[in-house]
Amino acid sequence: MTDIDTLRGALAHFAQMDEESFNLSKDCWRIRTYKKGDIYNPVGSICRYLGFTMEGYFRAYLFDKHGFGPKHIAKACRELARATT
Repeated sequence: MTDIDTLRGALAHFAQMDEESFNLSKDCWRIRTYKKGDIYNPVGSICRYLGFTMEGYFRAYLFDKHGFGPKHIAKACRELARATT
């Protein structure tokens, strides 16, 4: 199964996206590789991209409107991919 097939299956499961709708967005997806410690979206910047993690862990930190936190979120992406395929 290719990465794009995995993405298609995950979006069909998670967002109930049908094949026709997915095909409209297919050319917009790009594969990027991040190393441990790389930052996906720096603090203070507006996130303009949608990411889908194929392997490993994606860690996110959430702060409330007063800057208190962080609340830590980590998801095992292999488990997510396995659950959606």
